[in-house]
Amino acid sequence: DPPKYEYGYNIANDQGDGQGKQEQRDGIHASGRYFVQGKDSNQEVQYFADDWGYHPAVEYSSVGPYSRSSAQFALDHEAVQQLKNKNLFNSMIILLNTVVETDIQSLD
Repeated sequence: DPPKYEYGYNIANDQGDGQGKQEQRDGIHASGRYFVQGKDSNQEVQYFADDWGYHPAVEYSSVGPYSRSSAQFALDHEAVQQLKNKNLFNSMIILLNTVVETDIQSLD
C-alpha cells in the first residue's frame, strides 16, 4: 500500500518563540509547512512534493531594533504560484495563526 498519513506539532515558550510542522501525504504526493518563530525573526516554508520533486516556497522576515527585512523565495513554477496565492491571503493566515495560538494557550 502507498503511504498515507497526516501529522503536525507546534512548540512554543513563554516569550512566543517556537517552531512547528504540519504534513499530509498520500502516495507520492505530500504537502505541508514548517516554521520557526523568534523574537526578532520568522521563517516559514510551505511545500509540496510529487514525482517531479520537492517544491518549496520560503518566507523570511526580521524585525529587530536596528533593521527590518522581508524575503520570499520559491523554486519552479508551481511553487512560485503557491507563493503568489499565499500573498493574497496573508492577512487571513496571520489572523488564523493568532486564533489558533490563542486557543492553544487557553488550553494550558
